[in-house]
Amino acid sequence: MITPVMIAHIHWGTYLFFAAWNAFFIPVIWFFYPETAGRSLEEIDLIFAKGYTEKMSYVRAARELPRLSEDEIEQKAAEYGVLDHLEKADRAAEHDPTAAPRVGGTDP
Repeated sequence: MITPVMIAHIHWGTYLFFAAWNAFFIPVIWFFYPETAGRSLEEIDLIFAKGYTEKMSYVRAARELPRLSEDEIEQKAAEYGVLDHLEKADRAAEHDPTAAPRVGGTDP
């Protein structure tokens, strides 16, 4: 715990140190963290997938990727390879009730 030691040695300068440190991070967050307000977790996942696969800034990827509908999210997820096989099977089962596994292990 460094704070008590800092307060003992530099007194009120400790507060200035932490204030300056916090002020330093305001532009860092502003320029390097993508805007995620109003987006679903799946869309945020696509932002990071797009940035990684296309070797671009995540902020730029967030600006280029518009708000998406559920179908568009699925298409982009397949394009970037975000969906795994289990999710694909679950989504197929949602659209085809006969493909869903039976609960309880017995047939009616």
